[in-house]
Formats: sequence, structure tokens, C-alpha cells
Amino acid sequence: MTEDQKIKKLIEESFLTSEQKRFLVQYIDLKGIDMKFVSVFNQYLEEATENQDDKYELVLKKIKEAENTLDKRATTEKSRIEERLEQELSNIDPLDLKTKGRIWEEYYDTLDELGERYNRGLRDMLSKIIVSI
Repeated sequence: MTEDQKIKKLIEESFLTSEQKRFLVQYIDLKGIDMKFVSVFNQYLEEATENQDDKYELVLKKIKEAENTLDKRATTEKSRIEERLEQELSNIDPLDLKTKGRIWEEYYDTLDELGERYNRGLRDMLSKIIVSI
């Protein structure tokens, strides 16, 4: 079972309204898990937990902490990737276009991998929070 399927299953089993569940599941099918999904999910949590202040506050705190941790890791890693790019580019002949092209291609591939890991982190974060609700 993929991470998206796990999250959809957890959403279906959650206390959200049928309409909210349907929207979230359809959103995952169309666009996957992204920051807009997290924002809408957060809004639905707010609505669903209005009368459960303590639980609501705990859930919001968990979401914020997880987002901050994920963002810090991604920012730190992106900085290291950019430093490595600058180092590699400074060590080659400026006219060596073939090597420059390879270095830039590796840089963009690495950024793509970072983005994929970030998205997996979002999915993991949501899975854990949904389970804890």
C-alpha cells in the first residue's frame, strides 16, 4: 500500500465529515500531497475540533512542530547542496561547458530528490497526526 493510499484510508476512518473526506481523497488523487492539501486538512481539523479545545491545540502544535522540523531539514540540506554546487563550479575551467552541464544536471537532480523527500516527509507527518487524532 502506497503512502497516499494509507493516508486516504486514514482519512476515510477519521471523524471528518463525509464531504471533507471526499474532497481530501479526491485532492490526493488529482494533485497528491502538497502544502495546499496540508492547509485544507488543517482547516478541516480546526472545524472538526472546535469543541475539543485541548485536543485541537495539541494537534495544531504537532502540525507546527512537524512542519518546522521538516522545513529546517530541507533548508539545511538545500544550503549544503548549493555550497557543493558553488565549490564544484569554482574548481573547473569556465570554458568547460560539458563539465558545467553535468554539474548543473546533478544539482537539479539532487534538488528533485530533496523535493521528493520533503513530500514523503509531509505524507509521513500527516499519517502520524491522523493516526493520533
